[in-house]
Amino acid sequence: MTRINRRTALAAGASLLAPSLSKLRPLGVKEFEVFDLPFLFKNRGAFNDTAQTFGRTLFGKLEPSGVRGLAFWDNGFLLMSANKPLRDVADFKGLKMRVQPSAVAEAEMRALGAEPRVMNFSELFTALQAGSVDGTEGTASNFLTQRLAEVQKHLTLSNHGYLAYALLVNRAFHDRLPAELRGVFDSAVADATQYANAIANAENAWALGQIKGHARVSLHAPQASELEAWRRALMGVHAAVAERVGTAALRAAYRAAGFIPPR
Repeated sequence: MTRINRRTALAAGASLLAPSLSKLRPLGVKEFEVFDLPFLFKNRGAFNDTAQTFGRTLFGKLEPSGVRGLAFWDNGFLLMSANKPLRDVADFKGLKMRVQPSAVAEAEMRALGAEPRVMNFSELFTALQAGSVDGTEGTASNFLTQRLAEVQKHLTLSNHGYLAYALLVNRAFHDRLPAELRGVFDSAVADATQYANAIANAENAWALGQIKGHARVSLHAPQASELEAWRRALMGVHAAVAERVGTAALRAAYRAAGFIPPR
């Protein structure tokens, strides 16, 4: 759901939605921007720790809007692709890079020297094929299922960001459920969350194996020094988010994720 108001949809009685975390700011909780920050999560465990602590406090802030957060569903780490190798920060200069609607993602691309182009995911393949964008960021599974190997020659295993979704329910609907049914509902959500996250991890691993065997795609695993240069270039994005959401929120996310800013 990208073109209708999520607050209106949920308040009107839509039962369940699972938007990406990038799309939750319109619900009035700007702190969700933190989840888009580059290099905040060193692994899946760091994301899960942050979601279950810092993220759960943000779910509480959705309640006044008539929305209840139930769970976090993950889709794995983001990789960078283009028709040229993306190793150094300088390699991004002048590239038109597709991003999803996210102030953080746009700022990230500008910090790397690229021009961000906000675009629906459904339009990406055609845009890459036509050359209206040069590259994108996304998960391995999305790269494979969207046939991006046909229009992108290089994939950098940067793991610079994390794609995740929030499973949301209309609060009034949830509250009206009889206690016994609510227990069944909540149990089903817990089971579905465990299954969805396991499937996402397995599909990304499988997709990466398929991509590695693709003759038209060159993979680059960045060296530590290369990633450190990316991190330093992108710390200005962290500072900008701190100005919007507050330093206390940013520090809480840092603690939960175990993130240590480069000196």
